[in-house]
Amino acid sequence: MTICLTTTGEPRALALAGLDGSDGGPVVHLGAGGVSADVVWREGTAQGSAGRPKVIAQAGPGLWRCAPWPVRDELFELAPPAERKVLVVGDEPDRSQVSEWLDDDRLLEADVLDRGDLEEAAVVAFAQPDARSLPAPAFAVLAAGRVLVVRNPSVSFGLLPGIDHLAAGTAAGAGELAAAAMLHWDAFAAVREFGRLAAQPHRASTVYSRLAHDLDRADQYPARAGEQGSSTVTTP
Repeated sequence: MTICLTTTGEPRALALAGLDGSDGGPVVHLGAGGVSADVVWREGTAQGSAGRPKVIAQAGPGLWRCAPWPVRDELFELAPPAERKVLVVGDEPDRSQVSEWLDDDRLLEADVLDRGDLEEAAVVAFAQPDARSLPAPAFAVLAAGRVLVVRNPSVSFGLLPGIDHLAAGTAAGAGELAAAAMLHWDAFAAVREFGRLAAQPHRASTVYSRLAHDLDRADQYPARAGEQGSSTVTTP
């Protein structure tokens, strides 16, 4: 199927969730900004409203859709890292509360996830507290065959804690799980494989193809006056 839409946004977001070779049609903007786009796909919790742009995010009121970011197709073929390291992603002090449980020699830290850090890491731990939503780029980690550690145990978007990713309710627990995945790498082979399977429905070429179709249908059959846009929750 020909995908007739354009993805724009922050370079970091496009490197993880964009789609190349598809120009024209509706504009889908990833990350901050993009208020003139047809669809804006935010990180974390966001608020939507009737009309344009339609808002997609991981959680929030009035959204057109609830979903994590798609995964660039080539991330499914990403080579294993040359050296196993743990990447802890998040703001301070959340990040340091997880990092203190890890070996400094194999530790990477970043405010946000980008492709370069993902390529270097074997384990990616998101340090944000468990009260917040699933990180937008979580499925990029799984698609790349890395072990995902989060601090919000849930079954959001089809994830199964302990099966396709690791989840802990505390910073200490997240650090300990990341350390265990590093120390017993072979024992987590099944988690990595199930993670790739969980990421498949979020492949960019698949997601944007469906989105282009849905936007076309939304234009053909707009909501009646006074109605809010759809708040469909996608749970592949």
